[in-house]
Amino acid sequence: MAKTYRSYEPNQSSLLPLNPRDWLPDGHVALFVDDVVERLDLSAIYAPYEQEERGYPPHDPTMMTKVWFYAYTQRVHASRQVERRCGEDVGFRVLAAGNKPDHVSLSRFRKKHLKALAGLFVQVLRLCQESGLVKMGHVAIDGTKIKANASRHKAMSWDRLNKEDDRLRKEIEKALQEGSDIDDEEDAANAPVPNRLPPGFETRAKRLKKIEEAMQRLRERAKQEQDDPNAQPDSKMQTNFTDPESRIMPTSSPKGAFDQAYNAQLAVDAKAQVILATAVSQTSTDQPHLLLLIDQVRTNVGAYPRKASGDAGYYSKANVDGLREREVTAFIPPDRPRHNEVPPPAPRGRIPATLSPKDRMRRRLRTKAGRATYRMRKSIVEAPIGLVKRVLGFRRFNLRGHQNAQDEWAFVATAYNVMKLYWTASARAG
Repeated sequence: MAKTYRSYEPNQSSLLPLNPRDWLPDGHVALFVDDVVERLDLSAIYAPYEQEERGYPPHDPTMMTKVWFYAYTQRVHASRQVERRCGEDVGFRVLAAGNKPDHVSLSRFRKKHLKALAGLFVQVLRLCQESGLVKMGHVAIDGTKIKANASRHKAMSWDRLNKEDDRLRKEIEKALQEGSDIDDEEDAANAPVPNRLPPGFETRAKRLKKIEEAMQRLRERAKQEQDDPNAQPDSKMQTNFTDPESRIMPTSSPKGAFDQAYNAQLAVDAKAQVILATAVSQTSTDQPHLLLLIDQVRTNVGAYPRKASGDAGYYSKANVDGLREREVTAFIPPDRPRHNEVPPPAPRGRIPATLSPKDRMRRRLRTKAGRATYRMRKSIVEAPIGLVKRVLGFRRFNLRGHQNAQDEWAFVATAYNVMKLYWTASARAG
């Protein structure tokens, strides 16, 4: 007797249409993203469409928002990859409800509505608060370098720009002289020809124009950084032709390497590692960002945390004083710890009145409670940075310009917080 198998009819049409959500198992992350986006206020994204009645109907903004949210949770950040997934990946197909937006539409939607997408950060953060994931007892701050959408090989220093400027000017002058000589010879031979530029002149002229624009950017940057209208750029100051607003910054891997990047900052709550505030800077040092992030935490959440910690890169008297004015206890070491350094014993007795601000901070961090609080910093803030880079796969900005980088980093943090909600819900259900 022949073996009996379960029915398999791949070309069988369904009598009744299926609900796309039935294609995915309960608890799938795509379904969770669908439910979260349905709870958000997308009026800022819809507004531009409501003001324009002409043209072919666009894709539904809710659908596009769901697709991009899901894409960032699945390590997919390029519009062409999202387009392909909308035709091949079940999760994307469910969220798109059978639509197949092309990569041009996807790219234009993200670029046009990036600020509005970044504005959803606070709404998702409120959902985290409602779920009990935010406590505001201890907030840790840290930064990481994220590559810009530009190659460091497309950068030139002030010194090299000057040399290239001189070289191109001489080449253009020589080309013009050669062209003039050729015209004179042809006129003498009674063989007039239409006026034309010397070979290569247009390419040299365009490059010279870009170099002059780059030199002007560096002049303006030097004046701004030095707060001096007569300041001149340092010989090693660089600008990038692809993304002029990015900067050459040191990276942690490999040690001693430099790359074209932005300094991306996070403020993270201790209870469930929910991101409370974000910032992106063109400055490689961390110190200027501390109070900015703490104030943004208050704006987003409605209160200052009781404690704030950061590594030695955030220490300054102004930062510590600013935290004290905001009634936030600071745990920021004035010194970078050395490898295998044995911590000194915990202090006892009253705090001497003659201690300097740095010594007071050192004493606080030597206490048992201070060591325990600061020890938590790495697990609070470095874990989200690792998850963003490894799990969400975000290591490079997709859009150019400082403002676009700020907005995309906020959207990445929003996608991370959505995943925090998902992981928490899955753990509670399991």
